[in-house]
Amino acid sequence: MALGRIDVAASGLLQVTTAQGARITFAADHLTRQLDRWWLVYDYGMRQGKAIQALDLSVTNSLPITWVEASVSPPMTAPRPNPSYSKHHV
Repeated sequence: MALGRIDVAASGLLQVTTAQGARITFAADHLTRQLDRWWLVYDYGMRQGKAIQALDLSVTNSLPITWVEASVSPPMTAPRPNPSYSKHHV
């Protein structure tokens, strides 16, 4: 998922806007756990034909989320791999 913008103006929060327009809020700590939760919510939504419009992962229970129909959300493109280069031993 491509990130469009990251806002760190709010104390202790990261507010991310994806290239698809979803607004995701993270607490500044425990990012790995929150990223895992984001993936679970995203995956669930895709199976239901929904896309995330807004999600607040900074709270631990009862995640505030706003869904939209997946057809309304711009399609997500697969990330492009970084160009690789090979190291040659001399």
